[in-house]
Parts: sequence; C-alpha cells; structure tokens
Amino acid sequence: MDFYFVELTLDSYNYGIVPALNALGYEHYKADNEITNKDIMCKICQQIQACKMAIINISGLNPNVMLEQGLVYGLGKPVIIIKDKNTNAISDLGSIEYIEYSHVGDLRDKLLKALD
Repeated sequence: MDFYFVELTLDSYNYGIVPALNALGYEHYKADNEITNKDIMCKICQQIQACKMAIINISGLNPNVMLEQGLVYGLGKPVIIIKDKNTNAISDLGSIEYIEYSHVGDLRDKLLKALD
C-alpha cells in the first residue's frame, strides 16, 4: 500500500484525496472503510506500519488524529499534513509544513501538485 489516510471529514477524503491519489495511480487505505472484527487501533497501527507514506488531516485538531500522527512520525514514515482554512495552526506543529485548503477541489489540486 502506498498511502494510509487519517481524517474525520469524508468529503475531503472522497472528493479531494481519493481523486488525487487515483489520478496518480497510488494505492490507498483508510481503516474505517473496511469492517472487520479487529480492534480499530490494531488496524490503524498495522496499516501505518505497512504504508509507504501517510496523509493526515488535522482539521478540527481531533486528539485521535494527533495520536495517529505521532505514531506515523514515531515510525519514521513520510507524511503529508493537510488542514482546512478554518483550523488554526498549532504551535506544536509550527515547524512542520502542511497543505492548507479552502474546499475539496483546492485540496485535490494541491495534492496533485505536491505528489507529482
């Protein structure tokens, strides 16, 4: 698997991330897209370990997403952080670059440019 994706908003995933990754031929995975009898955190950890890179959407600054981001960094995986325009940047991530988007089309276009 090329990319593992963490986020809470389905629109940015379905209409921003997926079209960009599909257009570039990348395989992607989102843990809650597959129903299994595994604990969700076990699925997340397993897929993060297996991926080549992760895309983390910090919009809304959800604590679970921040935990997963820490896991990605702890494992030394390359990561693309994305956030919507309405989410303020936090000081703990101040030195980390991110893609800021205003709508899903903007996100798709910026990801295509960043990954091409």
